[in-house]
Amino acid sequence: MYAWFIRGIMASVITGIIAAQGFEIVRDRIGRILATEFANQFAMSANEDINVTHWIERFLPFAENEIAAINVSLAEGTYDGQTVIQNDGTYRYYIDVSVNAKTSPSNPGNQKALKKLHRIMGVARAILMDARYKRLGFVTPPGFIMNRHIESIQIQQPNQKNHDLQSTVMGRLVLSVKVPEITLYKDAVPATLLTTTVKLDETDSGFQWIASGGTYVDTAADASAPVVSTLLSVIPDIIPPQAYEVVRDRIGRILAEELPSQRSQSADPDLNALNWIERFLPFAENELTSVNVMLAEGAFDGQTAIQHDGTYRYYVDVHVNANSAYNNPGNQRAMRKLQKVLGVCRSIIMDARYKTLGFSVNPGFVMNRHIESLQIREPLQKEHDMLSTAMGRLIVSVKVPEITTYAQPIEGVSYQTSVKLSDTDSGYLWIAGEAGGGNIFDQSFDATFN
Repeated sequence: MYAWFIRGIMASVITGIIAAQGFEIVRDRIGRILATEFANQFAMSANEDINVTHWIERFLPFAENEIAAINVSLAEGTYDGQTVIQNDGTYRYYIDVSVNAKTSPSNPGNQKALKKLHRIMGVARAILMDARYKRLGFVTPPGFIMNRHIESIQIQQPNQKNHDLQSTVMGRLVLSVKVPEITLYKDAVPATLLTTTVKLDETDSGFQWIASGGTYVDTAADASAPVVSTLLSVIPDIIPPQAYEVVRDRIGRILAEELPSQRSQSADPDLNALNWIERFLPFAENELTSVNVMLAEGAFDGQTAIQHDGTYRYYVDVHVNANSAYNNPGNQRAMRKLQKVLGVCRSIIMDARYKTLGFSVNPGFVMNRHIESLQIREPLQKEHDMLSTAMGRLIVSVKVPEITTYAQPIEGVSYQTSVKLSDTDSGYLWIAGEAGGGNIFDQSFDATFN
C-alpha cells in the first residue's frame, strides 16, 4: 500500500475561477466572424449558394434541411515559448463545410453541390484571411493573436446514392492560430457589452450561431475576454471567385480548346473527347471518351497579413472505352487509347505557351504549374462483354497567390474563345460556343479574369 506522507497542510492554492482558455476564445471568435460575414455576403449578393447555417463543435450528422452548413471545431494544439506563467499555443481548427444539392432536369445535383462547396469554401477562406481580421477582430491586447493562417483545403469525394436525387459533399479548411495561454481568473475579466449581430444558441442539435442583433452580454467565450466592444461585419463588398476556382475553369477551357484542335489536325478519332469539370456521376458508354477536371486539395504557404500562396492539385481524369475486334481485344485497345489521350493532355498542359495557363495579365498570377504524376487504373471488362473501359489520371499542381480583393471584375467584352461552359443534364460540359445555341453560361470564372 502506498500513502502520501506530507509535512504540514496541502490546501488548494488557486482561489479564483479559471477563465476561458485562449483556444476556446478563438474557437468561438472564428465561428462568430464567419456567421457575421456570411450573413452580410448573402444580404449583398442574394446568392442562395452562400446561405448557410453556422455551428461550433457539432458532430451529429446534418439533416438535409440543415445544410449548407459550416461547423468550426478544435482539432489539436501544440505549445512552445514556455515560461513560468505562460506558454504559446498553436491551435488547429477545422472549418468543415457540408453541402447538398438536388438534381433537376437542367442541372445534376453532384456538380451543383461541388461548385456550391467551392464557392462557400472560397468565401470562408477570403473572410478569415482578410487583412481586417489579422487579429480576428480582437482589439486588446494587440499581441493576443500572434499568427493566423490557413494551412490547407481538402475536398471529400461526393456521395450520391443510386436513384437518389440528393447529392452531398464535404470540404475542410484547416486554420492555424497562435495565441499566448496566460492563466486568467474570471474576477479579473470585466463583463463587457458586445455589440454584434449573431449570438450563440444552444439548440437540440448543438451550438448554433443565429441572427440576433442588439447589444447584450453573450454566452460565448469570445464575448468577454479579451475585451472588444463591437464585432460587426467589416467586409463591405461581395467576395469574388477564388484563384483555385479560376484555375480549375481555365484548365478545363484549355483542354476543351486544344483537344478538338488536335483531333482536327491529326484526323485521329481517338482524340474525340467530351470535356467536363467537377463531374463524379458514372459516364454512359456513349459519353466516352471523356476528360473531367476536378479540384482535389490545396496547401498554403508564404503567409502574410493580406495574402498567401496556394498550391492546388487538380485531377485530370480520362475515361475511355473500346470494342473488341478480331485479333485485337478491347482491353488492349482501350489502354492504348487511354495512354494516347493522357499523353496529349499532358503535352497541352505542359506546353511552354501555357506556362501561365494563358493568363495575359498579372504575370505572377500563375507562379508554377507542373504535372506531378500519371496514374492508370486496371481496365474493366465484364464477362461476355465486348466493350472494355479504362481510366487514367494526371495530377496537375498549380501555385497561385490568393489575394483577397474586392475590386469589380474586369469585364470580358474582348475575351475571345471557341468554347463555352454549358449546363447540361449530365453536368458542366465545355461545348463549341455557337451563337444562339443551347443553354449556355454567360461566363465561367476564368472568362472575366483576364
